[in-house]
Amino acid sequence: MAHLRDTGHSYQRPSATNGASQINGDVYFTSGGSGDSESASFLFTSLAKHLATRRDTATQATSSAHIALQDALREALRQDPDVIRKSRQEQWDKLIIRPLTCFFAKLQDVSPTTSAVLVIDALDECSNENDIKGIIRTMARQQLPHARLRIIITSRPETLVRLEFSDKRNILHSSLSLDDVPQHVIDADLARFLHSRFDAIRDHQEGLTEDWPGLHALNKLLRRCGGLFIYAETLCLYLEEDCQHSQSRLQTVLNKTTLQGKGHTTALDDMYLTVLTNAFKNLSKLSESEKDRSKDLYDHVVGSIVVLQDDLSASTLSCLTRVSHFDIMAILHRLRSVIKQSGIESPITLLHETFREFVSDGQRCTKDHLAVNTKTAHRQTFKDCLHVLSVHLKQDLCDLKDPGVARDDPRVDSVKILDGLPLHVQYAVCHWNIHLERGGIDTTNHCAVDTFLHKHLLHWVEAMSWLNKYAEAVESISRLYELLELETDLKLFCWDAKKFMIRNGSVIARNPLQIYCSALIFSPKNSLVCQASSKERPSWLLRYRSPHEQWDQCILKIPRSRFALTARSPIAFSPDSSKIASISDDGVEIWSVKSGISIASLAENCKTKKLLFSPDGKYLALIVDENSIRLYDTVARTFECVLENPGYNIDRVLFSPNGLFLVSISEAQLNVWTVAEAKLYWTLTAGELDWTSAELAENPGLGPLEAMYFDVNWLEVSSDSSLIATVSSDHVVKLWHVETKSLHSQIPLECFGYLRTLGFSANHKLIIVQRTKVTSWDYKSNTIHTATLSILDPDHNEILDPYLSHWLSPDGSILATSTDWHDLFLSNTTTGECFNTKVTHESSFHSLCFSQDSTRIALYSKVHGQEVILHDIMSVDRIDTIPVDPLDSGAVLFSPDGSMLAYTGNYTMIWDVSTMSRKSVREKGSRISHILLSVDGTKVLYARQRSDKPTELCVLDVLQDLSTIIESNLRFENLSISPDNNYVLAQGADNSNVRRTHLYNICEKTPLDINSVGATAFSTSSRLLAIAGLDFKIRIWDLQFQEYRSTLVGHSCRIEVLKFSPNDAKVASIDVAGNTMVWDYRSSELQAVFPRQPGHGLPISGTEIAFSSNESMLACILSHNYGEAGYGYLWGLETNILLEEFTAPQDRRRRVLSFSDDGRYLRTHRATIDLLPFASPCLDVGQPLSFTGADNWIRWHGRKVLRLPDDWWYAEHDSWGNKLAIGTVGREVAFIEFDPQELRKALGI
Repeated sequence: MAHLRDTGHSYQRPSATNGASQINGDVYFTSGGSGDSESASFLFTSLAKHLATRRDTATQATSSAHIALQDALREALRQDPDVIRKSRQEQWDKLIIRPLTCFFAKLQDVSPTTSAVLVIDALDECSNENDIKGIIRTMARQQLPHARLRIIITSRPETLVRLEFSDKRNILHSSLSLDDVPQHVIDADLARFLHSRFDAIRDHQEGLTEDWPGLHALNKLLRRCGGLFIYAETLCLYLEEDCQHSQSRLQTVLNKTTLQGKGHTTALDDMYLTVLTNAFKNLSKLSESEKDRSKDLYDHVVGSIVVLQDDLSASTLSCLTRVSHFDIMAILHRLRSVIKQSGIESPITLLHETFREFVSDGQRCTKDHLAVNTKTAHRQTFKDCLHVLSVHLKQDLCDLKDPGVARDDPRVDSVKILDGLPLHVQYAVCHWNIHLERGGIDTTNHCAVDTFLHKHLLHWVEAMSWLNKYAEAVESISRLYELLELETDLKLFCWDAKKFMIRNGSVIARNPLQIYCSALIFSPKNSLVCQASSKERPSWLLRYRSPHEQWDQCILKIPRSRFALTARSPIAFSPDSSKIASISDDGVEIWSVKSGISIASLAENCKTKKLLFSPDGKYLALIVDENSIRLYDTVARTFECVLENPGYNIDRVLFSPNGLFLVSISEAQLNVWTVAEAKLYWTLTAGELDWTSAELAENPGLGPLEAMYFDVNWLEVSSDSSLIATVSSDHVVKLWHVETKSLHSQIPLECFGYLRTLGFSANHKLIIVQRTKVTSWDYKSNTIHTATLSILDPDHNEILDPYLSHWLSPDGSILATSTDWHDLFLSNTTTGECFNTKVTHESSFHSLCFSQDSTRIALYSKVHGQEVILHDIMSVDRIDTIPVDPLDSGAVLFSPDGSMLAYTGNYTMIWDVSTMSRKSVREKGSRISHILLSVDGTKVLYARQRSDKPTELCVLDVLQDLSTIIESNLRFENLSISPDNNYVLAQGADNSNVRRTHLYNICEKTPLDINSVGATAFSTSSRLLAIAGLDFKIRIWDLQFQEYRSTLVGHSCRIEVLKFSPNDAKVASIDVAGNTMVWDYRSSELQAVFPRQPGHGLPISGTEIAFSSNESMLACILSHNYGEAGYGYLWGLETNILLEEFTAPQDRRRRVLSFSDDGRYLRTHRATIDLLPFASPCLDVGQPLSFTGADNWIRWHGRKVLRLPDDWWYAEHDSWGNKLAIGTVGREVAFIEFDPQELRKALGI
């Protein structure tokens, strides 16, 4: 039912479900601006509740059927308790359709004509357009058998609602416009309504005659109503609120002179003005100060109610505005004819939207003291919101303490959130920015916002995250940035805040308290947000070092699944470039580029191989299971259908540019599907490509043994969506007419096997490229133009290389050609002429893509430090060079609007390339390796190895944030730093591939070549260096006097590891045979030999040794193969006996074995062994932080502490004591130092 506002559609709702035999009616009302119903998130669950409710009018048959319905609903909830949080489609199917099916099955024999009616009222008042579309599509998708379900939707004739029905041409529906209902029918309905309400008034007031108010008065009131039910409703409420004065109030209304010709709202305006005037008629008796107070209260309370974005209770409104409950209730009591409120905790709502429009329009509400200036009201509400936020916002609002707690953690229930975020605080958190924008930004509130964001930005984002509104928070800051004037400090801060929130969105949205941990630590040092929030770090975080100085152009980093590495199209941009679909381990994730978070997760039980958005962004096509395509409706957020191609693999999929068709191809057949109906429109099999009898007669050599097939590498759809281009195995390009399902025309290829590019141009031509020949086929006029590429080498000799590689621009006007993947030539496809300048690279590139507007190209180079290079096509200038992970391998893709560039490797990175307009070359990427913390944790030693420059040995002083860099000609294999931080030992191969050991004095940076390539170890005092020689002897070198002190003899094979005891008195060693020896180096005495235990494999390839602090125990780990668990032994040095055996998983780090200071705990890579299990339990507070790349979480005692950025998977790191150092892809180091006791409190362990 389509209707104009206030014409009584809601009063038609009861009659819509009456008058039919045995109708099971259910009504759900949406309401703009009223929270849950506004978003329609509980629509189908509410309908299910109505269906499950027993009705007094039910017959015995329907009662029995209703029990069956309740049982079906109960079973659905038992099988899937989370259905209330799942998609609309699942809710509709499980909570509505299936229970109703059981209901009608029970009634089939006794009452076959019974049907169900669902009424959805005021659908247009849903604030979210996607909700409107989703509701209509969901309900239209699946109907009950025998058409026993009827759905009535009332709505104003909004374009969106009408288009949604016209778009779904398969919906069986009829429309009724209430505007076409005759006036006498409407007046009759209004008369019945007024009679009913006047009867109730007469019952409550003695002295009124039975025919009151009389036929003349009733007719006059009907004329005043003008077909508007809201006028009649307001009038009745006005008369009912004081029955003793009903007659006098009615007479006042009847005596009011209404001007004619002023529009349909004139009578309603008069009614509202009468109500307001009567409510405040005693103001003249008040003193001036009382009048002023009364006016201020009216403006504050009524103004707030008029501009509020949600319906608040009187109690919540009092907390927000700081106006007493008494004053609010007093005003509401006066205005109960136009404002509904049934109790201090019940929502305050306007009787109708027209009152808001009236009271906020100074030309309609002619009494100035009663009119509401909405701009002023918004400003006042903004001030109220900001005051509430300034008082209540703080770190860890819900008092959870645990830094790793997730938003969906059971500990974070509604009660916990309500305790930390009362309703008035929730309102202020969600809507302060709206009131700021609508009230206008002036100098005063500009300063207030500046102060608020610098102090409370992180607190506010945390609050929005707990309320599951992180995307809205990013949008709010983005909108504020757009509203502010250029180059103000606040605008710059908002830009930085937007960058901060998008880059950390995937972490904060799921784990809100990480905004004070991960987000602060891993954002750039010079970030304005980080500088303003430096004191917001948690109490357990003593010190941290950010690895970056400034924000780079990366917008978003998305983790990539192991399935995506083999997928042909692992990501897809939506047509408006606002979303990215990415293949994940669990299926497919859809990410918002604007907020940096995942907005939809599509769980798939099978491997997804390709993603593709439809041209309007409504659908996402997923190729799964080799021979099926799933269409996901991004609006309704449900899977629309599955398009199956049994028996044939689907190799490529394309949407037609107009979005009406989906085309899939395999070697055996081509399918064309209609998107709206999800039906197979046309199938073209390879058999239909076989030669005709006439062709066989002309060419006797052709025979049936040479079966035809499609070349799946080539499939294109023309820009007008009328033609499909394919290439068959006989090297013929064929154009197929979609509408007539027939062959339009064809052209043979001259060079068999050398088709390199095929595509449609913007001017309706098909471009075919073979070797150096470019064919432009105007398929409308069937004319062909051929050009030859004029590509010249540096000596200006024409290049005729048959193995050229070609790429065609999206508009078909430019052809990029490479001869050796080094030089790139750009040519005009019409003339074949090459542009003046070629693109030359010192290293080869491995992939290329054009921007959608054909003005830029991006090249991915993989040699000598990987990088992505951007070029301007017209000038061929290098716009920018972006380094990527040198150990990665991927491809590049422009967003449709050309503002972003995606790189898909081990992870997906999205860069902002909209502002790249100058030539720049950045330092090529390198990777940090061999990262090592010094014993005292004040230094971080690491190497930066590059193929084009000398290797850098870096020593970072984390206290002063300064680095000492030493250049070396070694390719490092092993690094160590002395305990006093003065010496570095480096082992590796030089340029001649000769293995060497260099000892560096950090201050002097000069190397001392040590005649050894075996194991080494610094003593605890840093005075000695133990060196294992090729003669299987151990020599003790005095670093101060540069001489050998002693030689230890006893091993008969290569020594793998050396270790000094804490007081330098002993040296422990392990050889490849697994023998462990302990020496007194001063006397060269061998004190103990611990042989390898029987059954453990040889040779030993990975070992580690640790002494207890009192030197009474020695622990060692022997590993046979990397990746396998090692064998661990604990030896008693006083008795020389084996105390305990254990297993220890290997780790890439060299130093994972340690004792606690008190000797009670022995720590390995993933476990802590209590050596006194029968003693009173206590926590090993000295345990280091642990990090595994599986989920990017840093843990302590198994509990989540810090979430690393998504591209830091398996980053080089070292954890020792209460410190952790991590090397990034960006050639920098992050450092963390924590307080174990404070972290213990935060984690509650």
